[in-house]
Amino acid sequence: MSCAGVVIPIENNMREPHKFPIVLCIGNSLIVAGTLFVSFFGYVGYLEQSEAPITLNFPMKTFPKILKGLIALMIYVTHALNFWPPFMICFHYLKKLHTGRYLMWELIYRAIFVICISMVAIVFPTISTLMGFLGAFCLSNMAFIWPVLINTLVIWNRPGLGKYRWRLWRNMTMLCIGIFIFICGGLVSTIELLSVFFVENVKRFL
Repeated sequence: MSCAGVVIPIENNMREPHKFPIVLCIGNSLIVAGTLFVSFFGYVGYLEQSEAPITLNFPMKTFPKILKGLIALMIYVTHALNFWPPFMICFHYLKKLHTGRYLMWELIYRAIFVICISMVAIVFPTISTLMGFLGAFCLSNMAFIWPVLINTLVIWNRPGLGKYRWRLWRNMTMLCIGIFIFICGGLVSTIELLSVFFVENVKRFL
């Protein structure tokens, strides 16, 4: 979901685009396996003392420092890849405000965007809480609500809703799940965000 803007162009540039589902399944399988591997062994290693992110539990020794450096390098590369599609969409409209020197303005706007993102990461005391809120908001919209609405509009006339309108009932079920995740996830994440800021402000006054 989070890298859809990067994955979809791969299909458009493949020599055999019909094999894209195979590539997508293999890539997602590797991502899920890696996430499960890190999550399982991270919790087994530190149990109740596990923190988010798991790198906070790493001791200040040579090998853990190397791992942290590699993780920072990974974020540096993946941020550039994931940041490219949304920025190019924004810059498509921003460059209309200028008559020339598009490369210079592109670099300036890139710097502004990155600075804003960095400021958000600095301002929030626990970035994981913010990520939970964004995850609940984006997961419900990008994975359930909007795809279901678009799919319903596309298939309405051709090929149709099917016998007993089973496609409509399927999409309505997925839509209800998405709305449920949006309300519950957003509510819980909002409460966590407010509690984090409230606790931080109380600590400052004390």
